Amino acid sequence: MRYEVRFQVQGEDRHTIVEAVDAATAVERVQNDHLGSNEAFELIQVQLLDEPDELHRGTPPIEA
Repeated sequence: MRYEVRFQVQGEDRHTIVEAVDAATAVERVQNDHLGSNEAFELIQVQLLDEPDELHRGTPPIEA
């Protein structure tokens, strides 16, 4: 699934789109890109860009 990760590095707002299995993994990947530098990483937001398949599978429609 695709996630947009918004974060701050050295007071500058940034964002990137990451392919990951879940939101935690998406943040971890972005954060790892900044490990080893002296830049402070601050997470602002993680947003799912794709709808998970589970929302569409196995749920019968509601009939009135």
